[in-house]
Amino acid sequence: NTTNATPITADKLTQNSGQTVGGLSNLRTLSLSITSGTNYIISIHAKISENRNYLGVADHISNAGFNKTWFNLSNGTVGTTHSSHTAKIKDEGNGWYRCSISVAATATISDGLIQIVPAETDGTFTVTGNGGSIFIWGAQLNEGTIFTPYIKTGASASTTIERGEVSKSYFDLQG
Repeated sequence: NTTNATPITADKLTQNSGQTVGGLSNLRTLSLSITSGTNYIISIHAKISENRNYLGVADHISNAGFNKTWFNLSNGTVGTTHSSHTAKIKDEGNGWYRCSISVAATATISDGLIQIVPAETDGTFTVTGNGGSIFIWGAQLNEGTIFTPYIKTGASASTTIERGEVSKSYFDLQG
């Protein structure tokens, strides 16, 4: 698989056979320190694998609840979007899309959470129990308002300056 002509090794996020709530088969990043009034960008590369045409992203950083947005991986469009999100999808070639959500935190919390979920249809995490999956790669959370290129991040935050704005990348799935 490639994204922007760069070879990558993606992870396959698979729903357990018989499971009907996609939110139970997800990837989570826990314990993010989130600061009220700060802007963040969540981004991830995703591609269809089996029986799942949507990527669902739920955040617990823009407020105290979970806010959800869906991305259609079969036609490269943004699906149902939470009112606190500004969502974008970019075709990266070979069936890969970079999906992103911009959010402004409205509370300071120490237990921020992001869920990445394979979804069957727009607007719901409820799925049939046929064990569907999607490929994912390069998930990251950036502090700031500028959409930056993918930044490989290790155990601590990476800091870059993009068009004069300092951007901190807090995590990625590749580590």
